[in-house]
Amino acid sequence: MTNIETDVDAKKRNPSSAYGHPEDVVNDTSLTQDEKIAILREWHYDAMRLQESEAENMSGGEPDRLRAVSNALLKLGVSPSKEADPKAEPKSSALGKAKRYLSSCVDAIRGVSRSS
Repeated sequence: MTNIETDVDAKKRNPSSAYGHPEDVVNDTSLTQDEKIAILREWHYDAMRLQESEAENMSGGEPDRLRAVSNALLKLGVSPSKEADPKAEPKSSALGKAKRYLSSCVDAIRGVSRSS
């Protein structure tokens, strides 16, 4: 095994160089659950950026793995639709809680105004 194959940080930085398919991350017995999720989150973020680039005709020929990564995250109990930029603030921060609270208030107001 090479050094990149045993280094979790390197796997997080470039999951597709360490694994052929997102399912390989799920099946990697050398990783903890949290390490698998961290690697797949980064891969999910990369796949989202790749789709955006392809939409702007800037594809580099890489395979689109968004669906496969999303399915792998689901197997680990993580909802891909709720995933954000891994470099963003944690969802448990006070600011994140305030944003979610305000969003729910806006949704409630919109619901009242639609039925009126």
